[in-house]
Amino acid sequence: MKSIVIFSGTTEGRILSELLSKDEIRHIVCVASEYGKDMMEENPYATIHVGRMDEAEITVFLADQGNPDDTIAIDATHPYATEVTANIKKAAETLNVKYMRVGRYSDDGTPSGDFHYSDIAECANSIDKTEGNILLTTGSKELVGYCEGVSESTRKRTYVRVLPTAESLRICGEAGIDQDHIIAMHGPFGRELNEAIIRQYNIRHLITKDSGAAGGFKEKTEAASA
Repeated sequence: MKSIVIFSGTTEGRILSELLSKDEIRHIVCVASEYGKDMMEENPYATIHVGRMDEAEITVFLADQGNPDDTIAIDATHPYATEVTANIKKAAETLNVKYMRVGRYSDDGTPSGDFHYSDIAECANSIDKTEGNILLTTGSKELVGYCEGVSESTRKRTYVRVLPTAESLRICGEAGIDQDHIIAMHGPFGRELNEAIIRQYNIRHLITKDSGAAGGFKEKTEAASA
């Protein structure tokens, strides 16, 4: 019997686990936090492993599953979690475990007049020269880099949308984001809700990653264009 290990963190990972469970195929789902575990559907066919792992820890974890020839490592982590993907790949190569990457459809539906940046530091440098309120939807992991790259006045006019977890709220607090500028919600979000948030907080600039269809990218860009 094959040992299937899904490294999740996305909608695709959750859906894949649900499909395997529906076909009564046992598997393991690795998530980074208790919040990720809470997003998974409990059933007798899915074993949930909670906790972040580096390359060495992933190697040991995969080795513990038995014969490498009978183990499949499925990478369903976020498209921008490049370090995690690299660690999973290296661990799989070390053990000669079959590696599979779950892709994400990218919708090139960005509105005219938008700006593209190579990283959060470049984005922060550019947004610092603007006026008006900002909605940052890139998540708590990018928040520190953003806050370090903008002035205090820009930080004060920035609203951040993050997951409703203790870790996300801690990062926001340490980065100097006022509590009334934190929107803690679980997505993805429809166009109407994005529009409502933009109106509520008088947003002039929306910062997002190209997170594809599953990440609600199209709904954010449509709301920004409305």
